[in-house]
Amino acid sequence: MGFKLERSEPCIVVVSFCASSSITDRVNALEEVNAIRETSEGAVGALVDLSEAHFGHYGAAHALAFSDAVSRRHRPSKVAYVLRPNQEDMVATAMAGLHGPKMFRRFDSREAALAWLRETIV
Repeated sequence: MGFKLERSEPCIVVVSFCASSSITDRVNALEEVNAIRETSEGAVGALVDLSEAHFGHYGAAHALAFSDAVSRRHRPSKVAYVLRPNQEDMVATAMAGLHGPKMFRRFDSREAALAWLRETIV
């Protein structure tokens, strides 16, 4: 498995991807986060930490399909992406473009991402 899932706080799920991850790992992580969200009473935000990840090649079609799967969720939640300063990710870019910075936002630090989720969810 190319990711680790943890509940850092009652309203925040953290998904950390390791050095070698795939788009399939991202789909599996999404399913686990959705399962947590469905059983939670309040809003649940997600911190997606990609700062240690190196993804194999995937195309725009994969990124758009994954973004569509995220968009079809019944209960929208805020997502904070943590990426290295020079790191790019098509999924993060597509989601921010589709839903705007109130729902999806990119950060260079985990602490800043957690602070944004805490202030906007609680």
